[in-house]
Amino acid sequence: MNQTKRGNSSISLIFIAVSLLLLGLLYFLVNDETLKLIILILSVVVLFLGIIVFYVTKTSLQRKLHKQIQKLMSNFNISSLDILKQNYMDVYYNYMKLSEHKKQNFYASVTKLREDLEDKLKAQKKLELLLEEATVGTIEEQKKKYTEIEKFFQQLPSVDKEKYSSTLQHIKEKIEKGLNSN
Repeated sequence: MNQTKRGNSSISLIFIAVSLLLLGLLYFLVNDETLKLIILILSVVVLFLGIIVFYVTKTSLQRKLHKQIQKLMSNFNISSLDILKQNYMDVYYNYMKLSEHKKQNFYASVTKLREDLEDKLKAQKKLELLLEEATVGTIEEQKKKYTEIEKFFQQLPSVDKEKYSSTLQHIKEKIEKGLNSN
């Protein structure tokens, strides 16, 4: 989609350049002073529109990236990890389109997002591994694993917490039953 926008802006800039060239040629071919004034005004308007199109096309990616980063940061503890991963990939894709000079402005934010996302993904992976082993071992070992599971569980976004909460509750009840039977 961004390729199309870039293509459209290039076509717009080419159209504006050709229009200015034709208006300039027409200016020298016309002898009527009123018509020359109209052509001059049209040239100024076309030039002004060209500057606006150029400015918008050059800064729109930066604005879009800034908005994407802000949105991702605000949804970091709300959205699911799958959505966060996809949003991060969109941010990274747009980040890679920037020039090296402009990338410097976003480097810290993109790196922080990646690190935070990696931490959450690692927590989810560790949680899943611990859930598989949660009911293996003695009651004391299970309690220890459950404490560790809760630690990783707290690092997940709220949507993913809901996904694991019933399993966690089930394990907790099993451990409590095991403690009460002793």
